[in-house]
Amino acid sequence: MMLTEAEIRTIVADVKYLDWELYVDKMGDGFYVQVRFDAPDSETGVIESQHCRKWYISKWMSETEVVDTVYKAVEAAVIHEMKESFTYRGNMIHNPHTSVAARMIACHLTEHRAAPEPVKAIKKVANIGDILREARTKHNEENKQIVAQNAPSTFTVTKPGPKEATQLRPLGARSEGIHPTGPAYEKLRDDDSFKVDGQPWPWQKTYKG
Repeated sequence: MMLTEAEIRTIVADVKYLDWELYVDKMGDGFYVQVRFDAPDSETGVIESQHCRKWYISKWMSETEVVDTVYKAVEAAVIHEMKESFTYRGNMIHNPHTSVAARMIACHLTEHRAAPEPVKAIKKVANIGDILREARTKHNEENKQIVAQNAPSTFTVTKPGPKEATQLRPLGARSEGIHPTGPAYEKLRDDDSFKVDGQPWPWQKTYKG
C-alpha cells in the first residue's frame, strides 16, 4: 500500500532524537529526510545550523522502512560529529570533509605491523588410553617393589595335620612357589590354619575377600 505525504510526515514526526530537527520534503517521485541541528563549526568553532545529507524515502516503503531510514540518517549524523571531534596530535585524522582526491593520495600511505614470532609447537596431548596404560604399569611396578621389600627371601609354609613343610620363594618371585594369583594361592589364602614360619599368613588380610 502506497504511503501518502501526510502519512510519511506523521511517521517521521513521531521519531525523536535530542533536540535535532528531522526535516521532510519532496525529492523526485518520493521524499527525503534530513537531520538538522545547531553545533560548532569544525573549522571556525562558531555555532551554526548543521544540515546533514538527504536520505530518500519512497512512497512504497513500509512504516518500518521509513523509521529505519530516519534512524540511519541520525546514525550517520552522530558518526559525522564524532569524526570531527576525534583528533590525533591535534589533527582531525578522520575528517569527514576530506575530499576524495585527498583520500586517493592517502590510501597509498600505508603501514604494517611487524611479523609475529613463529608459533611454538604445542606438545601433543596424550591419548587417554596411553595415560591409563602408563598408570597401570606404574601401579604394577610399585606393587612388585612392595612385595619384594616385605617378603622374606624364603619361608616355610606349614600345613595342618601331618607335618609337611615346603620351602618357597618370595611372593614377588612368580617363576615358582606361591604368589598373589593362581589356584595355589587362592586355596592357601582362604585357609586360616596355614602358617608362615609359625605366624599367621602375612598377606591374608591384604588379599583375602
